[in-house]
Amino acid sequence: MGETINWANRERQLTIADAWRAAVADAALPLPADELRQRFDQLVAGALEALEPWVTAEAALDGGRAIGGELAALANGQAALLETSLAVLSAQLAGAAAPALLGMLLAGIAGGYSGAVERQTADRQAALEQTAGLKLRQAQGELEAVAYELAEQITERIHAERTQRDYLERLQRLHQIDLAVLSAESPADIAEVSVAYVQHLIPALSVTITLFDSTHKKWVVLGSTHPVYPLGRDLTVSLVNALELLKKGEVIYLADLRTVPLPAAQIVELLDLGGRSVLAVPLRVGEELLGVLVIVLDAVRAFAEHETAIAREIADSVAVAIQNRRLLTAEQEAREREATFREVAAALTLGLGLDELLHHILGQLDQVIDNDGSAIILLEEKEPIVVAQRGLPGRAEKILELARDRQPSIRAVLETGQPLIINDTHSSAYWQVVAGYEYIRAWLGVPLSVKGDCIGILALDRDTPDAFTQQDLELAVTFANQAAIAIDNVRLFTRLQEYAGQLEAHVSERTRELATLYGITATAVGNPDLDSLLQRSLELAVEALGCPTAAIHLIAGEESGLQPAAVLESGATHLVELLRGPAVGHLLLDVLRTGATTMITGVALPDAWHVGQQALVFAALPLRSRGRALGVFSLLWDDPQRFETVEQTLLVTIADQIGAAVENIQLRQITRQAAIIEERERLARDIHDQVTQSIYSAGLFAEAARDAADSDNLDKVRQHTHSIQRMTDQALRELRSLLFELRTESLAREGLVNALRERLKTVEHRAGINGEISATDVENIPVAIEETFYRIAMEALNNALRHARADRVDIALAAAGGELTMTISDNGVGFDRQTAGDRGGMGLEGMRKRIGKVNGELTLTSDEAGTRVMARARLEQ
Repeated sequence: MGETINWANRERQLTIADAWRAAVADAALPLPADELRQRFDQLVAGALEALEPWVTAEAALDGGRAIGGELAALANGQAALLETSLAVLSAQLAGAAAPALLGMLLAGIAGGYSGAVERQTADRQAALEQTAGLKLRQAQGELEAVAYELAEQITERIHAERTQRDYLERLQRLHQIDLAVLSAESPADIAEVSVAYVQHLIPALSVTITLFDSTHKKWVVLGSTHPVYPLGRDLTVSLVNALELLKKGEVIYLADLRTVPLPAAQIVELLDLGGRSVLAVPLRVGEELLGVLVIVLDAVRAFAEHETAIAREIADSVAVAIQNRRLLTAEQEAREREATFREVAAALTLGLGLDELLHHILGQLDQVIDNDGSAIILLEEKEPIVVAQRGLPGRAEKILELARDRQPSIRAVLETGQPLIINDTHSSAYWQVVAGYEYIRAWLGVPLSVKGDCIGILALDRDTPDAFTQQDLELAVTFANQAAIAIDNVRLFTRLQEYAGQLEAHVSERTRELATLYGITATAVGNPDLDSLLQRSLELAVEALGCPTAAIHLIAGEESGLQPAAVLESGATHLVELLRGPAVGHLLLDVLRTGATTMITGVALPDAWHVGQQALVFAALPLRSRGRALGVFSLLWDDPQRFETVEQTLLVTIADQIGAAVENIQLRQITRQAAIIEERERLARDIHDQVTQSIYSAGLFAEAARDAADSDNLDKVRQHTHSIQRMTDQALRELRSLLFELRTESLAREGLVNALRERLKTVEHRAGINGEISATDVENIPVAIEETFYRIAMEALNNALRHARADRVDIALAAAGGELTMTISDNGVGFDRQTAGDRGGMGLEGMRKRIGKVNGELTLTSDEAGTRVMARARLEQ
C-alpha cells in the first residue's frame, strides 16, 4: 500500500512556512521565489519533525542547531533575521508541542545560527589574511570592518540568547497559567486566575476580562483586578468599530485615552480612574468572539512586543478554557433537562383530574424554562379560555382578557399552529398591552396540538425583553407536545366519566381489560426477568378477574413436564395450596394435551378440594405463542357469582398476552445464551491460538535453559531466559486483553466511548503503548451498533497488541450524516493484507462478519508505516 499523507499536517506546514517567509521578506534573500518557498518549507518540516512527541530534548536541540545553520547560510549572516524567525516560530509553533520541547528547539536554532555566523566570520578573516601582503592598508580597513561586524554579531547573539531565555521563562509562566485555568471550576474562576497572572507579568492599572452578550449587545464583566469592575457588571457596547475589529481577531491599542475625540462613557470612566494607554485583545474560538481582555496602564507608553504576545497567548488560553467549560456546562444542562423531561413524562401519566393536571403541568414547566408567569389556554367551543395560570396577578375575569380575540399573539398561535416568540412586547405588532400587565416584556407561546389539531396554547412571559432564547422555544415545544397528550387523555377520560351512567358497566370492564393487557405488555417490555414478569402478570390478572389466587405452570422439558413457575400468594392460603398441590397436576396436563380452555366446578373438581361448604370454580387456559405450547395459566375462585361476571374472551386474551410475553423473554434468553456461547468459543480459540502457544514456547525455552545450565553454558541460559520472559510477557498481554473483553458490562454501563477509553487505559497503556480516543457527536448509539463497533475495536486493538509491534494506537469516532465511523490506526510494522486474508488471520473475517450483521462497511489499509482499520455503519437499522 502507498503512504497515506496527513493533509491536515501538510497544510499546517505550508501555512507556517508562508508566515516565516513573509516575516523575513525585507531581508532580500538572494534566491528565486520558488526556491525560497521550497527552502522555508524544508526548514519548517525539520522543525515539526523535531517537535514530535517521541523526540527527546537533546534531539530537539540538535534539530534546532541544524535549522539555525541552514538559516544562517540562507540569510548570509544577517543577524536581524534570527530574531524575526524566532518570533514567528514561537507564535506559529506554540500549540505544536510541549513548551519545554519548543524552547529547546528555539534555543538550538539560536545557537546553530550564531555558530554558523561565527564560522562565516572566521572564513572571511582567513581570506583577509591570505591577501594581507598584497593590500595591507585595504586589508586593515576590511579587518576593522569585519571586527566591527563581528562585535555586532556577538552583541546580537548575546541579545538573542537573552531573548531566548526570556521566551523560555514566558513559556513556563504560560504553562503555569494553562494548568491553573484547566483546574478552575467556572468561567469566573478562569478569569480570576488569568487577570492575576497578567497583572503579575504586565504591571497595569487594571486587567479585566469581559464576555460579549451578542443577544443583548453588551459586555459582562467576568473578572478584573480593579474593584470598579465587579463580577457580573454590565457594560454597554459603545464602540461599534472596535467591536467589529475584535470580531475579526484584531488587537486594539489606544496610545493615550486623553487624545480620543468625543470619548464614550467607558473611556471617560477609565480616564477618571487614571487610565492612559489601553490594549484590548479578543477572546475568540474559531470565528466566534467570546469576549475581550483589556489591559489599562496608568501611564502613556507602548506595549512591548513580548507583552502583546503574552496578552494574546493568555487570551487564547482563556477563550479555549471558557468554551470548554461552556460545552461541559451545556452537556450537564442537557442531561438535567433530559432527566427533567423523563420526570415530567412520568408525572403526566399519573391519574390526575384536569384541574390538578393543568397546575401540575405549569409546576413542572417552571423546572424546565425560567419564567415570571405562565398560563394554559384551551379552546372551549372555539373560544380561548385561561384554564390554569401561575404568577399572573389580578382576578380571574381580568386574566381572561389576556385570552380574548383582540390579543394578536394568542390568535396567531391558534390560527397557524406555530410557536411564537415576542422579544419585546412594547414594539411588536403581535402584542396588545392589557392594563395591569404592562410588566410583560417578553412572551413565548406554543400550540398544544394533538393529532394535528390545535387544542390550546401554553404561554410564558418574562418582565425583561429578549428573555427567551431559541433553546427555550425548542424546550417549550417538546414540553407542550407531552402536555397536550396528557391534557387530551384527561379530557377523553373526563368525557368517558360523563357517560358513566349509561356505559358504566361496559367502560369499567373494557378499561379493566385494557389496563391488564397494557400492564402485562409494559411489564414484559420494561422487565426482561421471567419471574418478575409472571408474578406481575398474575397480580394484574387477579385484580382484573376478581379471583383470590392464580398460578402459571411452564413446560420445563419433555421429561420434566409442567413445573410451577409462579403462584400468587394471597390471604386465602388454603386456596394457594390447592394450586400448588398434586391434585391440580392432571387437570393442567389435560389442558396442555387438548389445547382447550377448561372450566370446572362442583363435583368435577378433585376430591381433595371438597373441603367444607365452600363452592370453588377452577379455570385453566393453555399458554401458547405462534402455535407452540408453553404452559398453563390457572385460576381459582371462591365465589361463583364473581366468576360469572368474567368474560371468557378476556381470559383467553390475558393467557395469549402472557404466552407472547413468556416466549419473547425465552427467545431473548436463548439469543443471549447463544451470544455468550459464541463469545466463549471465540475466546477459547484466542486462548488456544495465542496464550497457549506462548506458554508452551516458554516451557520449551525453560527446558532448553535447564539443559544449558546443566552444561554450564551461561550465555545460552541468559538467551533462553530472555526468550522465556518475552514469551510470558506476550502471554500476559494476551490474557489482559482477553480478560478485558469479558468485562462487557462497561459497554452497557458507560457507553462505547468510555468503554474504549477504559480499554486503552487498562491494556495498551499498561503494555507501554500510547494512545488516545477522540469522539465527535457520538451519543445515543443503538445497542446493536455499539456492540458491533466495540467488538471490532477489540479485534483491531488485539491485532495491534499482538502483531504490530507498535508504540502508539489511536481511536477516532465520529457520527455525521446518519452514519457512525470508527477509525483505529497504529504506527506498527503493518502486514500483507492479501496473505493475512487468505489464511484467515488477524481476525479480518470475524470483523467483516460483525460489520455485515449491521449492513456496514469495513476497510483496511496497511504498510510499513502502520495499519488503519475503518468501520462505518448507518445508525438507523
